[in-house]
Amino acid sequence: MNNKVLHVITGLSTGGAERYLHRLLEAGLAESQEHHVLSLNDEGSQGEGIRALGVPVHSLDLNSGIPTPASLQKFNAIGHSINPSIVQGWMYHGNLAAYWAVQRMHPKPIQVWNIRWSLDTLRAEKVLTRIVVRANRFFSSRPDVTIYNSETARNQHEAYGFRSRESQTIYNGFDTSLFKPDPSVRAAVRQELGIPDDAIVIGNASRLHHAKGHRILVAAFKRCAIANPSVHLILAGPAVDIGKQELMSWCAEIPQERLHLLGEHSEMHTLLTALDVYCSSSLAEAFPNSVGEAMACGTPCVVTDVGDSAHLVGDSGWIVRANDVNQLAAGLASAIARPRPELSELGGLARARIQQNFQIAQNAARYADLYTNLQQRIT
Repeated sequence: MNNKVLHVITGLSTGGAERYLHRLLEAGLAESQEHHVLSLNDEGSQGEGIRALGVPVHSLDLNSGIPTPASLQKFNAIGHSINPSIVQGWMYHGNLAAYWAVQRMHPKPIQVWNIRWSLDTLRAEKVLTRIVVRANRFFSSRPDVTIYNSETARNQHEAYGFRSRESQTIYNGFDTSLFKPDPSVRAAVRQELGIPDDAIVIGNASRLHHAKGHRILVAAFKRCAIANPSVHLILAGPAVDIGKQELMSWCAEIPQERLHLLGEHSEMHTLLTALDVYCSSSLAEAFPNSVGEAMACGTPCVVTDVGDSAHLVGDSGWIVRANDVNQLAAGLASAIARPRPELSELGGLARARIQQNFQIAQNAARYADLYTNLQQRIT
């Protein structure tokens, strides 16, 4: 039986889906069948690590987002040389590319889509993004199975008109051996960033995008900072750096020594240990990786009530209304007002919740079982 799985993903940067695919493979999925990863863009920050697992990585280098005849020919050649039994799309662009690839393979492999976004902010998205989502909806009955990482996202997409032959929800999982509290790492990261040991640190890790709510987070932080001069803010993620004029304009009133814009960060498991509170200010989410990773590090979270964020956090943090500076500021103020022992206790509850319910090894096993069951259909 041909047990080859080709994963088609938009890119391999330090985004949530990209890191999640890497960690799934690392958690045992790479050993279950023969896997290949094809990035529509470049190999980004995750390609090297995936290749180190023995998983071949291919890229089309479509950084402009526009396919060319040469890139399509290369895509065809890669697909035919691998001859997979399953083509797994990741995210909207990857799903469409997976569909395109499957139509050109004989015999046709089983097609799986993976949707990892909610539709809360669809009207505010760029025109091209809305077109891609609608194209996913149009072809949504073609995949054999559609995987969602959030029940909220699944319900939203089905209400929007997605008609899957078969769908299931597989929540994200987290590696609690990598993401864990570590006082020595915490001290080292703070020392490197020039943050005093007794400072209170709020952090966020997400790409710079309106749906991530950076503007609202910065505004809420400013209110907390006025009342508490020992509070620092760490922002990390693709494009979150001093080169972004709009972001810098939002942060203009924050003292330089209390603001840390780190851009794309490859060692997120170390950075999250340096925080006292993690804040997800998103206007839209499905099942946020960064929140689960922070919780695994023993960091209590303040999150907006979007996607399955509230389900993930449970009673271990604060849930506030999305797109509401007042509520977010109040949630952050409540968190940083807690004595350190109470914050540590909440962090312990957060980590225990991840350990009990959201382990990456369990997710890798679910994907492996799904692929095995699908492959048995074509034998």
